[in-house]
Amino acid sequence: MITGKKKSSQPTETRGFKKVIGWLHLWLGLISGTIMFIVCITGCIWVFQEEITALTEPWNNITPENKPLLLPSQVNQITVQQFPGKEIHGFNYYEGKTICVHISHEKEYNYNLFLHPYSGKVLHIADYKKDSFDFFRFVLNGHRFLWLPWKIGRPIVNYATLTFVVLLITGIILWWPKNKSAAKQRFSFKWKDTTKWKRKNYDLHNILGFYAMIFLLLIALTGMQWGLKWFNHSLHWIASGGETKHDRVELFSDTLHIPANVTVTTNLDKAWLKVWAEIPDPLNVYMDYPHHDEAGGTIAFFVTPKKFGGFQYEQYNFDQYSGEEVPSKKSLKYKDAKAADIMERMYYGIHVGEILGLPGKCIAFLASLTGASLPVTGVYIWLGRRKKDKPEKNTASKIFPEKILLLPLK
Repeated sequence: MITGKKKSSQPTETRGFKKVIGWLHLWLGLISGTIMFIVCITGCIWVFQEEITALTEPWNNITPENKPLLLPSQVNQITVQQFPGKEIHGFNYYEGKTICVHISHEKEYNYNLFLHPYSGKVLHIADYKKDSFDFFRFVLNGHRFLWLPWKIGRPIVNYATLTFVVLLITGIILWWPKNKSAAKQRFSFKWKDTTKWKRKNYDLHNILGFYAMIFLLLIALTGMQWGLKWFNHSLHWIASGGETKHDRVELFSDTLHIPANVTVTTNLDKAWLKVWAEIPDPLNVYMDYPHHDEAGGTIAFFVTPKKFGGFQYEQYNFDQYSGEEVPSKKSLKYKDAKAADIMERMYYGIHVGEILGLPGKCIAFLASLTGASLPVTGVYIWLGRRKKDKPEKNTASKIFPEKILLLPLK
């Protein structure tokens, strides 16, 4: 006797909806799976970039001393001696680290010069155009644009990440249990010795995906806002209560009153000391020089006070000719930032988990690792179902096809 399939207790509309969701989940996953595997793997490596670098670059670690730091003019003088005629972009001071000076110009050259913050001794030079391979730069390039040309790889990563968000949402819809008895089976692994590998793989995909979903959504959404302008503006509109986001405020030096014998470096120390007086002993300072071809450029500072987290930085801009702070219609200070501006400052900290310190980084690492596993376990589930759905070959029908067709059903 031929028995039919057990009828589902779900309404026809629900079954139809889940069928569409399942179709979307499958094909979007197959299309974007390889891309998201690369993005997630490189992302989980990048999470601990600072900690790994501290171990692999011992020359970059400095014991803080009770001595004055090098002034920007001194940093500039040492850099010019090492790289005469090269353009200095700026330098970064971080407590307990060397002073890292960035020297670059388009595709011609790209150096980092590492100086002892108290003595000015050159500790290391990295040439990113020739003999130096930067592992984490390689990882970051894969994470951001798949090692392809920027204009090609960047949009691919952006929209693959958007697809990944859809996959997470459709995945939770498919996972959602129908009743309490089904719910008990969805939250725990069944890894007994008798459990088949297909079942273990199924649990890895569904249960790990469920527990990591919230963190993966936060990582994906914060990543999308850098690459998709419309998404970034939408987040700002929501957080600000309907305000349209305007482009970044551009500040300029006064080119109508340029004193004689003034160069880009003339007022570096003056600006530096003003910032230091307002925020003594900061955790991190990045000083951005005006480019050589930017007569209206400003001396910019991004300062993180020691008592705050990385997103609570302060921004200062100084006129390169007068050394005075350039007034702005929109305050760039954290104390004056609105909710939407604070949220924007927090994106990177959320993206890599550092907003919660080391525990947050561990969560981001595990979530990214889980994200990388989802395309792999998902493909394995799909291949298993294809094999299961494929009809077995009936050798008898090949030998006696007509007789088989005429056999009565019992």
